Amino acid sequence: MGTVRTYFNTAIGDFVFDAYFSIDHETNLKITEQPVQIGASISDHAYMEANQVIFDIGMSDVMKSIVDGQFSDNDSRSVSAYTTLRKLQAQRLPIQVVTRLATYENMLIATISSSDDKTNTNGLRVTVTLQQIIVVQVSTIKISARAQVSSSTNNGDQRVQRADSSILSGLLK
Repeated sequence: MGTVRTYFNTAIGDFVFDAYFSIDHETNLKITEQPVQIGASISDHAYMEANQVIFDIGMSDVMKSIVDGQFSDNDSRSVSAYTTLRKLQAQRLPIQVVTRLATYENMLIATISSSDDKTNTNGLRVTVTLQQIIVVQVSTIKISARAQVSSSTNNGDQRVQRADSSILSGLLK
């Protein structure tokens, strides 16, 4: 991964593409609203939603690869790039995304969208949407030094006891 970051500004995982027509960054702060009394709402909390980055990428079959050996597992670099994106999506492993504006950790490819027509027979134009997965650290805290379970339990008297007879049950006999 390190060698790609040294030479290029923008990469999806370890992969650098021929052209980035646009990169859209989206970050959102969710501000909660709770109704109080009659007709009033208060905001009592806010949290960051997952980041989203949308790439409009171009690949050419007639250009030499920007990174030696990248996208060379097929006769067509554009098909190889598309296949690589599909594999990254199917693996569901978080990747790092580096752009000029920001570096994003723990990103997954949510959607890949591409048209295949007469205008791109020797290339690829693809839109890739990546969304961040939010990872949290969980810790366990012991609150008592005493054991959480007891070693013995008093189950009480387990013998069968005869129920009292009522006057009504005596009449029905």
